[in-house]
Amino acid sequence: MERSALQKFANLNGLGSALPPPPKSGAAVRPWNVSRVQLSGGLLQQYVMHDSVTPLENVYRKLPESGIFEATPSRPCVMEMGAFEVPQQMVFVLLDYRFDIYRFNGAAIGDFIPIEDRRLSTQIGWDIATAAGERQGNLRYELTPSVSSAALQAYSSNSNAGIIPGTSPGIASQDAFDRARAAQTQIAGGGSLSTLPQRHHREGLMPCPYAWVIRSKERLVVRCIAFGAVPIPIAFFEANVTGSLIPANAFAEIMNHAAPPMPPGGV
Repeated sequence: MERSALQKFANLNGLGSALPPPPKSGAAVRPWNVSRVQLSGGLLQQYVMHDSVTPLENVYRKLPESGIFEATPSRPCVMEMGAFEVPQQMVFVLLDYRFDIYRFNGAAIGDFIPIEDRRLSTQIGWDIATAAGERQGNLRYELTPSVSSAALQAYSSNSNAGIIPGTSPGIASQDAFDRARAAQTQIAGGGSLSTLPQRHHREGLMPCPYAWVIRSKERLVVRCIAFGAVPIPIAFFEANVTGSLIPANAFAEIMNHAAPPMPPGGV
């Protein structure tokens, strides 16, 4: 279609001068220069899902074990809430999760109510990982309170909040011992400082995606960890995992399109 016909089409559809002006003779045009157009259906296209993408939501509910009432940081009670294996040639994208603890209503038999958010925060933690123990993200949760150190971490030599660097040879500072002591109280449960706190919602802003990518034939495991004696009667524990199963080749294509554009000749 010639440019004049494209401009006429834009005018008829209320787009006005939506098309960019033609480049000058000899001017270099970047290959990703595009014009915004109004797609048919508007925002509806953002809510329509291709039938090759399968929504997946698992809810696990487990009765409490006697060990949660005698648990200690050195002898935690670890309960597997549930696990599932990603089918062959598929990829599971974990988008959201939710944890909850239910207690007895006290007024009617068989009626339960969830406890308040962040209650039992120093007794209960949660863990999401693959069967191989892999966790995606740089997480640090000190679930057991520790004494504040006189050596300020703000001035330590290893305070990188992004990629975790290695420790260079030499004498360790006092704050390094404090961080190791905080992690030691949670190591027995398996997740160490990546053990998730007792709360209803995941970390981060709710509108922002939180995507774990679980590859084909990998197994995702959800655990509940009691690292302190629970002082109240518990009815049951609940874990909710939500995401989408996507064909592996389609997911690879999505990731290719998600890569930032590169100018000709590299950066």
